[in-house]
Amino acid sequence: MHRDQYLGNTSPTTTSHAVRDFVVWLAANLGDSSLFAHEYTDRRSGTPWQFQGLQDACKQYQWSHKGVFGVSPGTDLASNDAALKALGNALHGSLSTANDSAAFTAAADVMKWGGVQAGNVRWLTINTNQLASLLTSTAVAFSNGNLADPILLNKDLRFNAGMTKVYSLLVKDFIIYDSRVGAALGWIVAKYCEEKQLPGVPAELAFPWAPSKEAPNAKSPKIAILAVVLFGFRAWSPARSTPTGTSRPAGFWQRFWRWRVPTTSRVPPLLRRCAAWRPHCS
Repeated sequence: MHRDQYLGNTSPTTTSHAVRDFVVWLAANLGDSSLFAHEYTDRRSGTPWQFQGLQDACKQYQWSHKGVFGVSPGTDLASNDAALKALGNALHGSLSTANDSAAFTAAADVMKWGGVQAGNVRWLTINTNQLASLLTSTAVAFSNGNLADPILLNKDLRFNAGMTKVYSLLVKDFIIYDSRVGAALGWIVAKYCEEKQLPGVPAELAFPWAPSKEAPNAKSPKIAILAVVLFGFRAWSPARSTPTGTSRPAGFWQRFWRWRVPTTSRVPPLLRRCAAWRPHCS
C-alpha cells in the first residue's frame, strides 16, 4: 500500500473512505472544547488536571526538556520547539555530510530529549558505522510513501517509539508514535465512531498500543491500558510476526503519516465507557 492509498487521496471523493472520512471529521472538530475536554490525575504528584479541548491542553501541558545543542532547559512549547529544531538541524547536518559520528551524537541526543536512551543508545552505538547512510535511506523510503520498499521490510531495521522520534525530525508529516500517542488516537477514534454510530473501529483506524514499561514495584505505577471493550483496539508487540515476515504488526507502517496530533493529546483522560487509559505514562 502507498501512503496516498491509505489516506484516500487516490479514491473518488464521491465514495466513502475510512481514513479520509475520519480526517475530515477531525479537522472540523479540532476546536471543539467540549468534545475533547478531558481530565486526569498526575500519577506522581496527585495533582488533578482538566483541559477544555486541545488548545487549552496545549497551553497547560508541561513541555519539559533538559536542553540540547545550546538550547537551555525549559518547560514551555516555544522552548521545546527550539530544542526540536536544534536536534533536527543536527540530524540533517550529519546526514548531509554522511558523518556517522555526528549522526550518532544527534540521534542519541534525540533519545535523551525523549527520555528513551537505554536500549536505543546501545543500538545506535553498535550501528554507528554507516548510521548516516541507514538513517538517510530509511527516511527517503518513508518520504516516498511506498510501504513495500525493501528497506522498510528489513527485519533488522530498528523501529520503535524512540526511532520514530528521530524520523519525525527527518521526514515531513511523520508522527512520533508511542503508547501514549496510540492511546490518544484511540480515544479520538472512539469519539468519532460513537458520533458516527459505527458498529466498530474500521481496520484502517485501529491504531495499536503497547503495554507500559516499568518495574514491578514502581513508586508511581502507571494505569495499564486495557483493551477498549466498546470498539476493540488491540495491543501489539514488536516481536509479533506478520505475513511479510517483518517484526512489525500488519498495517503498522501506514499509521504514521500525517497524524500530527498535538503532543498534549498524548496524555489522554479516562475513557470511562471503554476502558482505563493510562493518564500519564512514558
